[in-house]
Amino acid sequence: MLNKNIRLCLLSLMLFLLSCDGDAAKSTDGTTQSNSISEAKQVEGEESVNVMIRIANRSTVKMNNIVIQFPNKTERYSRIAPGEVTEYRQVTEAYRYAPVEVSINGEVRRMIATDYVGEEQLSSGNYTYALTFDPNQSSLNGLGFQLERDK
Repeated sequence: MLNKNIRLCLLSLMLFLLSCDGDAAKSTDGTTQSNSISEAKQVEGEESVNVMIRIANRSTVKMNNIVIQFPNKTERYSRIAPGEVTEYRQVTEAYRYAPVEVSINGEVRRMIATDYVGEEQLSSGNYTYALTFDPNQSSLNGLGFQLERDK
């Protein structure tokens, strides 16, 4: 009988422990605090990413009203002369390409990126999105886009 009671107590204790939520704990002020190691690593990784991106106009024409759409923010540049490179700007999430809108000779041209499926986020570092324009190129409205990793 004692053996049966011990088994019953152990079984009850195991069920109780399994029913507890190990990923979150209530603090005394009623807020939920994460105890998940994977969540801590993700937050830690997000804070340590330092992606700096600048835009280069590698064409022979002036580019106006440039809009680069990153997943978390939009960066706007009023004008980039031929051969000019902007200052770096920090972004929290970027990929090897991005949707771009630019006005060239009064005509708005766009490069569309619908998603980033299968793409890896850029790691910390300095990058240049090099834009080109070739009026004889029919694809992508004559726009060209290349990612360069800077030193």
